[in-house]
Amino acid sequence: EELIKKPIADIIQDLNDYDRRLFLELPIVEVFNLLHQDTSAENAYFKKYQERFNQLTYYGISILIFQNSITERAKILIKYFGICKQFLSFKNYISLMIFYSIISSASLDFLGRTWARAEEMNSRIIEEFKFYKDLFEPTYSNLRKKLKSDENYKFSAIPCLNIYQRTIWKLKSALFFNKDGKRFVSIDKLKYLEGICTQIENFQQFNSSNS
Repeated sequence: EELIKKPIADIIQDLNDYDRRLFLELPIVEVFNLLHQDTSAENAYFKKYQERFNQLTYYGISILIFQNSITERAKILIKYFGICKQFLSFKNYISLMIFYSIISSASLDFLGRTWARAEEMNSRIIEEFKFYKDLFEPTYSNLRKKLKSDENYKFSAIPCLNIYQRTIWKLKSALFFNKDGKRFVSIDKLKYLEGICTQIENFQQFNSSNS
């Protein structure tokens, strides 16, 4: 019920505070540990992060779907878009992706009349949806560019950890290679991994100095 009754400003404040604390708790060693793990469940920190991500996404979808009227569902959908806009402003990409996962859920594809009513109430909602879709899909490429810009300008952004998980799991197959019966490490891939860790450490530093 909190997502329905609570003002957007209070939701943003609570989740920003929680996400910042959660991000600052990330030990860099856990990033390296992903190289030896195949799922988030094998990593204590990322398991906690993923469970929260899944719980909030499920909670947000359920609240919207189980409303009794199209108008009430439309109002909540519009509120979710307002929440996304605020998280984008605060550069909290963790909760932004959670709420994008809610509004882009396949469960909402069946609510055609709800989307139509929401568009009647907010004519920009489809345009805003396309913006968030371009930010996160298909491979987070635009989000990566945004994070790089935030890092360069020393903004206290809270990065979405999903992009690091995805990148490292893809990286580990190319990090090591065999030649003449010996196992080698790709220096280029190792430097790329170092860049990821440096970016995380920079954002942790920026958030610490601005908290």
